[in-house]
Amino acid sequence: MKTNLFKKIIVYVALFAFSMAALFGNTIAARAFDYMDAFPFYGLYSDDGQAVVSGKVRYDLTDTELFEKNQARVDAEYIIAASESSVDFSIPFISRCCQMQQPKVFIDGRQVEGEIGYGKYHYSVYRDSPITEAIADTFPATLANELCGTLYTVIADNEDISVNLKLGEGQSLIYDSTNHYSASFDGVNEQFIFYEAPQGVKFRFFILGEQADNNFVSNCSFEKRYITCAEYVDIYYEAFKEYYINCGNPEKEYFYSQINAVYGTGNIIGFEDIFLDSFTEYRINTFNFSIAPKAETRVTVSASAGLGYNGNYSPYLYGVSFAAAQKYPAEFSVKLNAEYPYIINCSVPFSRDGEDVILEPQNEDFSIKFCSVEAPLNVYELQEKERTKSKIIMIAVVAAFCVLLIGAMVFFIKASDYFENAI
Repeated sequence: MKTNLFKKIIVYVALFAFSMAALFGNTIAARAFDYMDAFPFYGLYSDDGQAVVSGKVRYDLTDTELFEKNQARVDAEYIIAASESSVDFSIPFISRCCQMQQPKVFIDGRQVEGEIGYGKYHYSVYRDSPITEAIADTFPATLANELCGTLYTVIADNEDISVNLKLGEGQSLIYDSTNHYSASFDGVNEQFIFYEAPQGVKFRFFILGEQADNNFVSNCSFEKRYITCAEYVDIYYEAFKEYYINCGNPEKEYFYSQINAVYGTGNIIGFEDIFLDSFTEYRINTFNFSIAPKAETRVTVSASAGLGYNGNYSPYLYGVSFAAAQKYPAEFSVKLNAEYPYIINCSVPFSRDGEDVILEPQNEDFSIKFCSVEAPLNVYELQEKERTKSKIIMIAVVAAFCVLLIGAMVFFIKASDYFENAI
């Protein structure tokens, strides 16, 4: 009887310890942190490295409405050297193609007309690359009439569809895809197999470039047409028009830019990369314009930069950054928001007078982080301290409970022995 009782008590102690451990694990949950990169202002760029003489850039964080949208106003002024011919300029900026806030450029109070070059890849692709690579990967939103291709439309009349084709010199391919398909390349031919395709469904293969012998073969019937790239875009833009309206309503011309990005590259991509995924991404785009400065000219720019924020701290940290598209002498300043007056970190020397901050970079990129309090708390460190404290409390409670149970067990055994001897 004593042995059975002892075993029961040991089991109760173990169950209690495991229950406390489970309770601890459930109550100390990790917080999902909220974080966003600061989208930098890149300044003015020209292929002519001597075109920009100097610059002056000012970040203005006082617009509360813009701040709440995680945007900072940027006002910049540049001195352009005199030139005998027209000079091309670009202002890179990060945005989605929908509701784009493009920079505004003025010369002597007159706004300059420009064109948008749309980026080819997500901005993070260029995180460790010179900004000139991103500028080179932007494309105009117009399609030349001579840009054409061959459209093959395969009609599913077999359960599994097979397609074989060969690309000619300089040709690219955009193809339809499904959730159940495979693709392979043997060095000469491309092969696609679509599994369990519904009868009558159409699969399009658009080979961009001049007509060539593509050895297009399929186990299903297909149609062949030579069309312009603009006509090809029209097919998908009309097919997804309602979807686009509900997802920011991208302009058709944006998709022209993505066709320009593919044409002549020899790339092979799925249609969804262009028509479904690309327009929702943040990319490095450019505002492009040209001027012919007969004398030294002053150019002013009104733009915006994306505020970064870091939820690892309480309250949040916010920040702005600058990444030079081109190196030339420049002055930088920041007008802080009155509700966020504390500078927590700045990567370059600075001086301040109230909410006005003068930055002193030595021809380098910089970032500045600020907050509504002087010493924001690191939430992760607080969680770790809370976790450690909870562990100590749990161990102490379990130990105390075990001591009490063992003490009660010893008392019961001694009392039992006493009564047995008395009897």
